[in-house]
Amino acid sequence: MKALSRSQLAELCECRQEELPAAPLFQIGSYTPPGPVGASYIRSLGPIDVIMGPAGSGKTIASIFKVIRFSIGAMPVCTDNVIRVRGTVLRDNFRAMYRTTIRSWFEFFPPDYHGAIFTGGQDRPAQHILKLSTVRTVGGVVREVPVELTVDFFAVADVSIEDLLKGYETSWVWCNEGDLLHERVIPFAYSRTGRYPPKQKLPPGTRLPRVVAADMNPPKPKHPLLVAAKAGTFQNLELVSPEAAAPVERAVNFFTQPSGLSKEAENRAGKSFEAYAEEARTGSDEDVRRFVHGLPGYPSDGRPIYRKEFRRADHVAAGHLVPDPRLPLHAGFDQGLKGCAIFLQEDSHGQLRVLREVPPPAEGWGFARFIEACLPLLHSDFRGCAPGVWAGDPAGFYGADTKGGERSWMEAVSIGLGRRIEPAPSQETGLRWEAVRIPLRTMIEPGRPAIIIDSRCEMLIEGFEAEYKHPKRANGSYGDEADKNLHSNIHDALQYIILTLRGADAVIHQAGRAGRPGNVVPMAGYFQGNTDFSVFS
Repeated sequence: MKALSRSQLAELCECRQEELPAAPLFQIGSYTPPGPVGASYIRSLGPIDVIMGPAGSGKTIASIFKVIRFSIGAMPVCTDNVIRVRGTVLRDNFRAMYRTTIRSWFEFFPPDYHGAIFTGGQDRPAQHILKLSTVRTVGGVVREVPVELTVDFFAVADVSIEDLLKGYETSWVWCNEGDLLHERVIPFAYSRTGRYPPKQKLPPGTRLPRVVAADMNPPKPKHPLLVAAKAGTFQNLELVSPEAAAPVERAVNFFTQPSGLSKEAENRAGKSFEAYAEEARTGSDEDVRRFVHGLPGYPSDGRPIYRKEFRRADHVAAGHLVPDPRLPLHAGFDQGLKGCAIFLQEDSHGQLRVLREVPPPAEGWGFARFIEACLPLLHSDFRGCAPGVWAGDPAGFYGADTKGGERSWMEAVSIGLGRRIEPAPSQETGLRWEAVRIPLRTMIEPGRPAIIIDSRCEMLIEGFEAEYKHPKRANGSYGDEADKNLHSNIHDALQYIILTLRGADAVIHQAGRAGRPGNVVPMAGYFQGNTDFSVFS
């Protein structure tokens, strides 16, 4: 097939000819990763590596450098002292492939880079054949080794991935904007790697490396690629639950870049703090969340209850929180088939430190299994901690036939755990929500939020970010109550213990201050005046 001219390429890429680089904008030998997360993603050797971050965080260029580094650094030398590599780039449609993906590729390798040949066409796959070189030790001698790299560019939106790649042999695959591809694409693409070059061209016993790289902006919370990246596997995605432990040996490595407004933001050379701040001022809540802060979007079937107050960067600990044996251990409980618990401590500064969760399983459980799940924590992580306030859903103390010898759910759990559980002061949802909103809004001092959550509390965090929500009605409005799901149970447990610790009256009083400092008097006090005044005195 004849190589495309620059004018033909410009038409395909929907740009002017002068916008196509004549020389590389990035040099392989002097490229600087966008930041620590991008660097870790580049160094990882799979099997499947996924990077997610805000718009403009350098994910695409990092992905290109990653597969080139893999080509010249990890691929073996053939028996004729040549490194042969076939790479595959996948995108959801050809127009986006040419307009964005291939244009980014040209920033490393322009169309005619050192005599390279680029072929393709409208709504057709493209191919770039490159002649590179690297330095390797061959037969104990350090020498320059030629690299023959062929890169195929495919779109898979309208074609079954199996039909497209059946019998296809490649070394690596890069899925640009991987969240736009069908969930089968990435794991199937991995099955085609490690097949090139042919074994007869390699020294006996050579094992070919293989990798699939994928980049994405944050999708919806339940997107299959996000679920797989968090869980570490593409297997049985429909059965993966927030409380499920990641496999011991991950098949998917997940790299998440920080918010564009954080001190740790990546690719500052490519996108400034001011640019992100401007987008944060002008974008919708959803777009700011995804493209500025790099967080999964809001669910399409509801509106998160704490969407305005919760910030992962502030409220989730970078590592694990260690219980302090000098502090009492507090606990909150929600009762019933989906019974669950939250364990926390309050330090001397008044910071609520949420240490662990005991989330409900999808199939539910009785109080006996729930007690069995809690006891190991009490005997290991929380050994030596004095019992603090333990509180739960008031409804859990009623409904049993006490005259017939039955125990309520809370009574049974209290006996099983050997600690007294008391009813929370209220079940009123607005009051419970405000009890949590107050510490979420409060900074005790710069860098010290009034509530911090251990990163292992995955169901609680997912609820804060997306899944503890007002359900969306058919007419597009939202319900007043919380959607009843597993996340609502664990959040109820948190609300019960915080409301009990703070007291209902204190929560109402602080909510009435609306965040004002203690020395600010509401205007109502002036209008109301002295209630003991009498005109007859």
